[in-house]
Amino acid sequence: MRSLMPKWFAAMTAASVAVVAYGTWQSFTAQDNLQTEELKPAATQEISAPAKEITLKDYFWIDAVPDNAYTPFNAYVFTDGIGINSQFASSFKVLLEIFEYRHTKDKVSFEFPHDNRSAKSSYTITAYKNPKYPFLTAQLTLAGDPQNGGKEKAYFTGPDLHLESQGYALPAPLQNALIAARAQMNSQKR
Repeated sequence: MRSLMPKWFAAMTAASVAVVAYGTWQSFTAQDNLQTEELKPAATQEISAPAKEITLKDYFWIDAVPDNAYTPFNAYVFTDGIGINSQFASSFKVLLEIFEYRHTKDKVSFEFPHDNRSAKSSYTITAYKNPKYPFLTAQLTLAGDPQNGGKEKAYFTGPDLHLESQGYALPAPLQNALIAARAQMNSQKR
């Protein structure tokens, strides 16, 4: 039996709800930030995994680490043939684009239903280390990023940015973005 609503439309609807929840969460986080830090147990930081264990799928890949709720950044999430590109103008304004994808060990093909774009890119996942951001352990380099005019672009992730992670070691703006991404991707699995 065919579904009444296409999978991508259901995902977009759920993503819209997630964005509203994310903005609301940001406002609560800003007010309660000091209290939250005091309540966290000391041993909540997750163990870092080597880059070779990180795969394209089920990670939140970011191009920059937001310093606060107003820092723009872009992100990709790939899971089960459906992906989301999130362009954060701030924590309160996010453009989401859902796409379908297929990938091999070193190539990914994108299909964007909104404007019928197709793109292919080779990619690599390598180890990444930056003392300023110890929670980032892997770099995804897209040789032809379709959301960057087909030019090369790097994205970063780590174990704390896995969709099933609690993200305790992340800065608050990234924790909240991870919560929104998790909600978006979980809505696609229903």
